Amino acid sequence: MKNITKILAIIAIIILILVGAIYYFLTPSEKLDLSSTNKENRVVTTEDLLKGASIDTFKVLNNPLRLEGKINVSDETVQNLVYTIMKKSDMENVEYSDIQVVKNRIKIVSPYKVLGFIDSQYELYLDLGVEKDNLVATLNDFKIGKIKVSNTIIKNVLKKYKSTSGLKVEGNKFIVDKSNIYPMLVKKVDVKDNIVILNVEVEAENVMEFLKNSKIGVIG
Repeated sequence: MKNITKILAIIAIIILILVGAIYYFLTPSEKLDLSSTNKENRVVTTEDLLKGASIDTFKVLNNPLRLEGKINVSDETVQNLVYTIMKKSDMENVEYSDIQVVKNRIKIVSPYKVLGFIDSQYELYLDLGVEKDNLVATLNDFKIGKIKVSNTIIKNVLKKYKSTSGLKVEGNKFIVDKSNIYPMLVKKVDVKDNIVILNVEVEAENVMEFLKNSKIGVIG
């Protein structure tokens, strides 16, 4: 009888240790403070994106004749753009997500319940780029609590999120079709000092239409 009691006690201790370890690893090092989260994020259109930007340099190129320049997009506008992508893809808890431009990446933190009852949060980073003239946000460094999730698992999870008109979910990438920002063509994306810089081109016949519709400031 004593042996059984000892065995049960050992099993109980092991279970408690395992539960404690799971709780520890699912608890983030820095928990999101919802009271300080930016809840003013809103769904934006391409026009909104351009209105919140400014061209700091531009020049006219030949063969073919076109306008080339750099558009600086503010931190707030980037947050709204990422919020729009998440919202259209039906990602959970998007209303309570904290979205920030951190150094050369976009950081997203959002509350998440593991197994439906363990309060945790996920943290991820988006790396911006261009593929085949389409704007691409690649999801990397995904963590739930303190646990890092592999890209293979991320790709499998993202399969449940939907692609919509102009927005495609492919692997761990969110792809914004180039038709959404016509007549502007994004050639390169840089993130510096919490500002997203779009290197763009506009064909000559579309320059006046582009400047009129975007209503962005031109400096130079």
